[in-house]
Amino acid sequence: MDLRELLTGAVRSGSWRLGGGLLTLGDMSESGEPQTRAEEVALLRQRIEESGLSDRQFALQVLRRDDRTIRRWLAGDSPIPQVVMDFLREPVAAPWP
Repeated sequence: MDLRELLTGAVRSGSWRLGGGLLTLGDMSESGEPQTRAEEVALLRQRIEESGLSDRQFALQVLRRDDRTIRRWLAGDSPIPQVVMDFLREPVAAPWP
């Protein structure tokens, strides 16, 4: 595989490795366009507001994450994991109480 093929594949998948670390361009939207971090944060904020819960309550009760993690996501300091973005796009009831 030459460099051109490698870079083309990385651009299509939205991620590539630099210096041993993985650099991602963000999730792909349904239209196939990369979703920006700001759009991801906006969706998270929207779901929190729709729930009627505080950031802390949403973190603990819905996402089952530490509230500091959610604050980092909302500030754009940390990327929101794909599994969380999938849930935010299509929320479903948890199979447990």
